[in-house]
Amino acid sequence: MSFKVLHTVGLYHPSLGGNEIQAKMISEYMVKRGERVFVFTSDATNLYEVDDAERKHKLPKKEVIDGVAVRRFRAYYGVQSFVLNRMERIRGGYRLKSILVGDADEMWRHGPFLPGMLGAIGWLRPDIMLSINTYLMHTYFCYLAKKLFGIPWVISPTSHLTQEWYISALNIRMLNAADHIVASTEFERKFIAERISDPAKVSVIGHGLEPEKFLAKDGKAYRKGLGIGAEPVVFFVGRRDLRKGVATVLKAMDRVWDSCPQAKLILAGNNYYDNEPVIQGVKDRISPAKRANLIEIRNFSDDEKYEIFNAGDIFVMPSCIDSFGFVYLEAWICGKPVIACRNTAQETFMEEGKDCLLVDYDNPRQLSTMIIQLIENKELQKRLGENGKAKVLKQYTWDKIVKSYHELYQKILVSKKKV
Repeated sequence: MSFKVLHTVGLYHPSLGGNEIQAKMISEYMVKRGERVFVFTSDATNLYEVDDAERKHKLPKKEVIDGVAVRRFRAYYGVQSFVLNRMERIRGGYRLKSILVGDADEMWRHGPFLPGMLGAIGWLRPDIMLSINTYLMHTYFCYLAKKLFGIPWVISPTSHLTQEWYISALNIRMLNAADHIVASTEFERKFIAERISDPAKVSVIGHGLEPEKFLAKDGKAYRKGLGIGAEPVVFFVGRRDLRKGVATVLKAMDRVWDSCPQAKLILAGNNYYDNEPVIQGVKDRISPAKRANLIEIRNFSDDEKYEIFNAGDIFVMPSCIDSFGFVYLEAWICGKPVIACRNTAQETFMEEGKDCLLVDYDNPRQLSTMIIQLIENKELQKRLGENGKAKVLKQYTWDKIVKSYHELYQKILVSKKKV
């Protein structure tokens, strides 16, 4: 018997990002398993669109994408913060605010506010809900729906463990209210298990990819189109967020170019909020001769992403914030060696020296040494890349990941006697 599934996420296709990929793939593969899948999300393509004039893409309110019924709710940014600020200035305002939002004040302020979503969940009455990322208000509405309607609820927190929100009272209360919590890594599982009342309801499933889409490309034509021949290519693919190590990579390459002036650096990803002035400042301190080896790519399609991963030689993203990091899998499936950050979630699914190299966060000198080591040691490049590829094929494909989610849903529904 099939069941009705609701997945909620802050942004959805065509928006790009880890949460968006996770929501899309789980939803589409769940449809392939015969389930009726609905996605509730915002009508934005990024979290910094604040009014209609700045919305470059007018997304339909309702559409079906690869069998998934998607409904987008009008997203408001800042409106609720404005109201709460004004409320605090009136007599009795703090008391009124505490009645209306309680300790959800922080979530109401960072938004986005999605009016209508809670009522829509009540109208849809799914058999089970999954919320991806607890930081945004769609998860709060699922929390309320769980309390009001008793709908079984699973959370995939995708916790950025360096942010204080993930130890806030409201976040912990939502985690405690969920029927099950799916951590991305053992690192995240331990973090959550230590903070909730029932550690047994936290399990690790992880993320995946579709290998055939990457393996269909070889990257040679793409390199040629960029004017790259046999030179070594270091590459970064991701949001241009300083916490993902963009500036660190640039500083490291400034050192790499001293000993390997022919090396190329591809930075592929879109701007992130107000980080660009800092990144530009780092670039300005690199000599024009070295900077000529920097190739920046923005607004690329999925097809171009597959080309980029096949065109590069050494993937580098020394991030301190990723709860998992799809890009590491994407580099591995293309047989590329990976350099990631030590003391992060990545350590729990990577094996240093076997399928990756790890560096301390924000340490460009150490990073440059490792990049040079890989440039000079093709055998090490090959070994790390091949071991990573084997790991992806064994553990991290979407069919395997969604099978685990499907079994989890069934287990919860059987326990609730809904299947």
